[in-house]
Amino acid sequence: MNEDEPFDSTLENYVDYLRARRGRCPAQDALIAYQSGTLEADDLTGVREHVELCADCKTILRLLESFDQHTSDQIEETGDWLEIEQRGRERFHAFLESKAEKKPAPELKPGYLSRIKSLMLRPAFAYILLLALLYPAYRGIFHKPDVVKETITETVTVEVEKPRPVIDVASLQTIKLQAVERAGGGRQSVVRLSDREAGFFLSFLVPVSERPQFVYNLEIRNAQGQVVTEKKEAGHDLLGNFRIMCDRSFFPPGRYELRVKEINKTTQSMGREFTFSFSVDHASQH
Repeated sequence: MNEDEPFDSTLENYVDYLRARRGRCPAQDALIAYQSGTLEADDLTGVREHVELCADCKTILRLLESFDQHTSDQIEETGDWLEIEQRGRERFHAFLESKAEKKPAPELKPGYLSRIKSLMLRPAFAYILLLALLYPAYRGIFHKPDVVKETITETVTVEVEKPRPVIDVASLQTIKLQAVERAGGGRQSVVRLSDREAGFFLSFLVPVSERPQFVYNLEIRNAQGQVVTEKKEAGHDLLGNFRIMCDRSFFPPGRYELRVKEINKTTQSMGREFTFSFSVDHASQH
């Protein structure tokens, strides 16, 4: 693990603990004796615990093991083997000493708590903190906002449309109309409505075409020629009987004219036209 790598506070404290427990690395002689098994019992436990926590010392022990294996394979065993082994170890010892890099002792990074404490002891930080605490009090004493209480009473008038009464269709009278003759007109039908009648039905007969492209549009005009009501593609039976319902509120007393226009849906052209005339009379006005 790279000792210069940044840690968070928890991992940094743990590494500091391991370094304190590991202690300083033993001398090269002690490592050589530990690897060869000749280290004294008093120093054996401390070196063993250090080696378990120190990657550098583990690397040196692996080099020593490789060196021992190499010398065992290359040097024939003679009566002077101990002397040869001792000289080899001395040369290896000298090699390690020449290659060893003196690493500066790692600086212990202060924890977050100690950093905050050191920051709080600085005068500039103390002044800023004091201003931050006094500013709300200053605003509350010298800039107290004025509170204005005002009650506004407003009357709102809402127009609600009165629902129309439900028309009892079964009670409505049916007025049968007759077509107006071109020469001088036919008999005019009269619709007499009592106060209790909310509307009426108009029934009339038109010689409709059997071809499906023809439809029949209806419109009713008052005496002034204004359209009171109209209906597109009015329904009828096979004989041409029509029946439409009229609301009393749209038909004040007076004369009216009902026109039936035959329209060709394919060409949008108008064919025949039929006219019916009737009048409306309210019994309450007599």
